[in-house]
Amino acid sequence: MQQESIVHFVCFTTTMDSKEFSGEWEAYAKALNINKNKTTLYKELKAGKNSYAYVAKVELNEEDFQLPFLNERKPGHISETGIRVLQLGGYLAVKQAPVSGDRNTNTTIIAFVQHSENDMDFYQELPLYSQLSIHQAYYESSNYGYIMEFIVPSADAETLLQLIEKRPLVTAGMYRNNLQKNAPAVLQKTSAAL
Repeated sequence: MQQESIVHFVCFTTTMDSKEFSGEWEAYAKALNINKNKTTLYKELKAGKNSYAYVAKVELNEEDFQLPFLNERKPGHISETGIRVLQLGGYLAVKQAPVSGDRNTNTTIIAFVQHSENDMDFYQELPLYSQLSIHQAYYESSNYGYIMEFIVPSADAETLLQLIEKRPLVTAGMYRNNLQKNAPAVLQKTSAAL
C-alpha cells in the first residue's frame, strides 16, 4: 500500500534579503532534520493581496508527518531571528503537475484559497498558466481549503495574478524557487515588509 505524502506549507514574513533568510532557513531545516530533496522554498517576487515574503513547502510521508515547526521553544528557533512564521497546515496533492520548464522564464503564482470557496473550476479554467498543482487541506485546522501553484511564463504572470485576485476568497502572490543554485539576481532583492 502506497503511503500518501502530506505537504506542509509554512509562510514567513521578514525584511531579510534572500541570502540572509536562506541561511536562517537552512540552519532551521537542518536542526529539524528536514529532507532538502523534499523541500521547496519560494521567494516573493511581487506582493499580491496579503501575500508572504517566503513560502516553504515540505513533503512528508503520512507516517513521518509531525509538526516540528510548532515547537516555538526549541533553542535557535527561526522566530528568534525576527522572522514571523505562519503555519498553514498539512495538505494532500489532488493534482500534481510535473515540474518542468525554465525557471528563468517562468514564475510561480501561489494562491491560498479560503475554505468557503466552492468554485474550483474557476481556477483550473484560467488562461495563461502552463502547469497547475492543487493541494487540498488534510486537516480541518489547516488555514486554507486549497493551496494552488500556477507555473506561468513570466511575461503573463502579472495578468494571471490580477485574474486570480478578482476572487474575493483568495490570497495570492508571485514567487520564484529560492533554493536552486545560481538563483537569478532578482532573488537578491529584499522584499517589502508585510
